[in-house]
Amino acid sequence: MSRNRVAFITLFIFALCLRLVLCFLNREANDNHAQVVEWIIDKQSLPNKEDCWECFQPKLYYLINAAIVVAFHIKGHYNIVLAMQMLNFVFSFFILLFLWKFINRQTISFGIKLIAFALVAFNPCLTGINAQATNDTLIILSGILTIYYADRFFKEKKFSLAIPLTLWVILASLVKGSGIVLFAALSLIFFVRILQTIATERILYIKAFAVLVLGNLTIVPVGAGYISNYEQYKTPFVLVFEKDPPPAFAERSYVQRPGITSIVDGYFTFRYFDMIRQPYISSTIDNYPLHRTSLWSQLYGRTMFMHFDQHPRSWQSTSNEIVFTGRLLIILGLVPLLLLIRGMVVSMKDLFTKKEELILNWIHLVFVFGFLLFMVKYSYSYRDYSIMKSIFIFPALPSFIKFFMHGFDSIKSKAILKLIWISILTIILLSIYDICFLIDQLSF
Repeated sequence: MSRNRVAFITLFIFALCLRLVLCFLNREANDNHAQVVEWIIDKQSLPNKEDCWECFQPKLYYLINAAIVVAFHIKGHYNIVLAMQMLNFVFSFFILLFLWKFINRQTISFGIKLIAFALVAFNPCLTGINAQATNDTLIILSGILTIYYADRFFKEKKFSLAIPLTLWVILASLVKGSGIVLFAALSLIFFVRILQTIATERILYIKAFAVLVLGNLTIVPVGAGYISNYEQYKTPFVLVFEKDPPPAFAERSYVQRPGITSIVDGYFTFRYFDMIRQPYISSTIDNYPLHRTSLWSQLYGRTMFMHFDQHPRSWQSTSNEIVFTGRLLIILGLVPLLLLIRGMVVSMKDLFTKKEELILNWIHLVFVFGFLLFMVKYSYSYRDYSIMKSIFIFPALPSFIKFFMHGFDSIKSKAILKLIWISILTIILLSIYDICFLIDQLSF
């Protein structure tokens, strides 16, 4: 076995072991999704929006878990939570596997591939959500597989790849409303490709697009409950919150737990130094850190540092060592962020080259901007700070990783590369410490 393969397998197994330990120790989640499973089992029916906190969600994920609970005769709330977490552990195996398969397909050095994989495999936020009993892990897996097959389809131009692509997009929309973002992004990509390609390829794209649209329109509206939602609530997409009044452009206004207070504060700020000063959120109505009202700060902080959220309750800690860890992660996280932005800028320039592989990078720009725009719209309509979760953009992880690697590969200065390697390796070690600190917390 080659040294490269041994290195990958070691990282893969270690990342899975951390998730497995967390699954065994943890019994809390950001929200109580087990309640939906228990309702389905106890009532032998599907709940409505009013019946519990997460009952507004599409029901496929909960039906799968209810079937497992019934099949294995699992009793008691915490045993059901554990069963749901173990299913998400299985999903996390495939998340890591297909992230690697996507990364390994890129024409880039193995060293950059490996460190990109390690950066995401040990990401505290991804690891944490994989160990919670929520539907987020399955939507993340669905998004990763959608983008994986989209990347292969548009490069290999094989109609057979349109089938798994369609199936994973459908699954995403059946699991969570944000799955519609994947369908919308793909529809835009197909529309552009149909217009810009030669006649023979155009036929392939039209056929694949027809399968995608027909499959989604046939299954998703009924299967995800969007039609019944419209009949009951006059809108296909419902949430436990009611929509907030729109924020003004510059004048601040406040909801109960302020998140977006104005368009300027919410979307035109990045509170980097405020995050360093206090690398975590408070859930109070007042006396909260300034970064809580900035969307980009929240997405950044919640991605880099597991304890940034200070939620669930058993995950909370403001001990000196974990706060110091958070500060270092916030400081060093600027390195992969700048590489990501650089990769996106380089990819935009590549659109004007004649190399097909480089031109096709634009499809990943669509996925990235699609999910970022979704977060802007979501946080604009529902202004509570809890809406601004980075896990909501994780279905587009392959595209984010691609641009990070592209930006990394574009650096030619040996001195700068050395600093980048040191910074990212330090981030990975600190991320592992962040996870291990939580494991120690939960073990007591």
